[in-house]
Parts: sequence; structure tokens; C-alpha cells
Amino acid sequence: MPRRSAPHGTTLAAPPWTWVSLLILLTTQLWLGVSFLTSDGRVSPWLGWLFLAAACASASRAWRLGTLRAHLTAETVAVGGLPRRAIGWQDIRAIEVRRSFWLAEHVVIVTESGRATTVFVRGSWLDSDFERNHRLLAEWWHSRTNAAAVH
Repeated sequence: MPRRSAPHGTTLAAPPWTWVSLLILLTTQLWLGVSFLTSDGRVSPWLGWLFLAAACASASRAWRLGTLRAHLTAETVAVGGLPRRAIGWQDIRAIEVRRSFWLAEHVVIVTESGRATTVFVRGSWLDSDFERNHRLLAEWWHSRTNAAAVH
């Protein structure tokens, strides 16, 4: 559910299938890792440790995708994840799309103080909601800051 309308605002996030599929992959990696580690010498144990490390990476990515979200209200954008913070529309200097090895593409809010806060992440290359969420966030920002400048 990438976008949920509520009486108090709109929530933007990665679709649930992106992080649920990682949890399914995680259980498979855990099972393979434990299986290889407990085998009776038929398979090298390093393969088990490799699968357990991959499971840790999948768990971290799934947690990040599942917790990052933005709740848009008339006054602020509340960013989920850790730490949770509310940023006033007037405090936002820019909304950017950045790339990194671990997070792939992600939307970042840069505040007037120069602090960058990750708002949400592209779940996968099949995640078509990413561009729509980015565009909606930018539209909310422009409408709130332009309306404040007029008044």
C-alpha cells in the first residue's frame, strides 16, 4: 500500500511486497545457512556462514524498507524510521533523489540547516510507486511553500 489517504494527511512508503519478499528470502537463507552448518561434513561450513551473512543483509534491508515512510500533513512531513522526525515544509531546502550502493535510489529531504534525511527508498527495479511518491512529495512541498509565500 504505497499511498494511504487519511483525514490528517497522506502516507508514502515502499509497497509491502518489496520487504515481504525479502523476508521470504531471509527465511530461505537462514534455512540454507543452518543446513550447511549442521551437515555432517558433506558441505564446507563456509557456505553456511555465507548464507547466514546474506540473511543478515536481507533482514537489514527488509527492516529499512518496512519502516521508512513519510506522512504528509498541512504543516509538516513526518519521516518514519529511526529516528522519527517531523520537518516543517518551510524548513525544507530541497527534495532530491540520491543513489547509494546499499539503498539504491532513495528520496532525501535536505533541510535549511543542510541535514539530509532519507524519506523512502525504491524497493526494487519493479517499484513503480517510487516516482509517483517522489512527485507527490515534491508537489506537496511546492504547494505548501508557495502558499506560505503568498500569504
